[in-house]
Amino acid sequence: MMRSMTSVYTGVILRASLLLGILFSFIYFRGGLAWEFATETLVGVVLIIMVGLVSSIKTTFPMFWSLLAILCYPIFVSLIIAMHAFGVE
Repeated sequence: MMRSMTSVYTGVILRASLLLGILFSFIYFRGGLAWEFATETLVGVVLIIMVGLVSSIKTTFPMFWSLLAILCYPIFVSLIIAMHAFGVE
C-alpha cells in the first residue's frame, strides 16, 4: 500500500509539472495570449512544490497522507477564492 502511494505522488508531480510546462510554453511562444490567471498559477505552483518536497523527502507514506493529499484541492480552491476576494488577480 505504501508503495502505491509513492507511485501516485510521483505520477501527480510528473503530470502537473508537464502540463504546467506545456501551458507556459504555449503562452511564451504565442506572445499575443493575454494572461489573466496569475492567482491560479501561483496556487498551482505552490501545490506542486509542496507535494514535490514531501515526496522527495519521504519514500513511504502512512495512510493519513492520502487524506492530506485529497484535502489539498478544497483548501487551495478556497485559497483562490479568498485571494480573488482581496483583489489579488
